[in-house]
Amino acid sequence: MPESLKIPKIPERAPIDTLLPYLQTCPEANVKELIARNLATGVFYNDPNEVLYWATVQIAYSGKGLHASLISEAIDRLGKLAPVNH
Repeated sequence: MPESLKIPKIPERAPIDTLLPYLQTCPEANVKELIARNLATGVFYNDPNEVLYWATVQIAYSGKGLHASLISEAIDRLGKLAPVNH
């Protein structure tokens, strides 16, 4: 990453259950752009927490179901990435 591109300070995230009702009051095109920009920023800066947050927002906002096998696979993979507390 070039030296001139500093990782921006991520603002404190709102709980998804708090954010969703607000997003549902906004124009759909604006919400899609907000989600896409934040997902892209997370990918660009290789920030998995930001990507996971905004991907979850997108999934919840869309209201579409996910395949149980995909959810299970994702949870298993994410569980392997979580730090172990001793």
